[in-house]
Amino acid sequence: MKKRVLAAILAISMMACSMLGGCGAKEEKNEAKTAEEAAAGTKAGSDTEGAPDFSGVTLSLYYGTQLYEDMMNNLTADFKEQTGADIVYRIADGSASLKTMWAAGEAPDIISINGYADLLSWKEHLYDLSDESWIEDCSPSALASVSIDDVVYAMPSVLGTSGILYNKTMFADAGIEKVPETLTELEEACKKLQEKGYQPFGDTYQLWGFNMHLLSILFAYEEDNAEVIEAGLADGSKTYADFTNIDNWFRLIDLSKEYGFGEDGVAYSINEQMADFASGKFAMVRQGTWIGETIAATSDIDFGMFAIPCTDNAADTKVMPTYADLLAVNKDSENLECALYFLDWLEANAQNYLVDQMGLMASFSGMDISGLNAAYQDAYKYLEEGKAFSRFGLENWPAGYIESQSPYIQAYVAGESDKETTIKDLTELYRSMSE
Repeated sequence: MKKRVLAAILAISMMACSMLGGCGAKEEKNEAKTAEEAAAGTKAGSDTEGAPDFSGVTLSLYYGTQLYEDMMNNLTADFKEQTGADIVYRIADGSASLKTMWAAGEAPDIISINGYADLLSWKEHLYDLSDESWIEDCSPSALASVSIDDVVYAMPSVLGTSGILYNKTMFADAGIEKVPETLTELEEACKKLQEKGYQPFGDTYQLWGFNMHLLSILFAYEEDNAEVIEAGLADGSKTYADFTNIDNWFRLIDLSKEYGFGEDGVAYSINEQMADFASGKFAMVRQGTWIGETIAATSDIDFGMFAIPCTDNAADTKVMPTYADLLAVNKDSENLECALYFLDWLEANAQNYLVDQMGLMASFSGMDISGLNAAYQDAYKYLEEGKAFSRFGLENWPAGYIESQSPYIQAYVAGESDKETTIKDLTELYRSMSE
């Protein structure tokens, strides 16, 4: 249990800082067998039957954190038993270390990419995975998170979604019979909760990662029009006032302040938030699936999760999926066949290693998540019903914007800036960082 609690805390950091991305004829791919050919026509599985013999191969991975250690030890032992290949792995600790390894001629065979911006940075070193068999088990939004010009450069292995976690007992006691699907319904729910003596919201604005999630709501809700606004923000022809739901977005923040901690939300920490929600101090937090495992492991409250509304049209309300542990293959790897087979093998065994052992939601179809917490299960229902945005919202932001936007949102929450000034400041920052 302790490992799974730690894994969930890791996921908070991982998802909070995570980012989510066709051309005509493809360039000729590197001359190498595909994973399917290496497996002699068999899909990777959990036993040695039909598995290729990679005896003598040492596969290097740049992947995970210290919290993955037990799972990785099990995985490497199983992979060696089934294929004969050894696996050596190094904890992934950012692009700087990876660049150092590359420069020293120690580039790994498989690397974990930290979001879409890193994917763009490392593209020239990555193998085209567009024809791999595991792709058929990935959703369109998952593939979009690892694709550049319709070419797939990584395997999205772990899925999370942002949303509003809520205390079901408080909702029932306040007479709220269904989760809010519009901003007006969310405000009505807040009023009912307050009338019953409950604090409706407990949002934190302390960390840039959660303000990044908040700002990305604007972009996700634009759907296909987002790229038009992004281009306009970059060249100066548009401002944040051009977002369709800019007024609703500020209304969402205002609801969180009025029915939460007010201006004190800027100083309120994630650790306080998780402990307070788990103890029943308030009814709702704008967060995501990544805190669900911690809440489930440290509390017996009955909770769930619903999508964040930003309009008064229920049909607009969807979850925003985000993907972590994007596994890419070094195109110049001397162990290319084995590396491709490993991705196929990991997808085939994701239920065991990622779901059952780590308590995470693997981003492949057919996973049994009945053992995961309620937030994951509610998120999965949205995904099954097609109620998910095709993008998380921040794919095309200029480098560094994900962190730099935060002070302007904090200033608004703290009452140090008004709506018009916040729009101006966010617009000018986007423009300057796009140069």
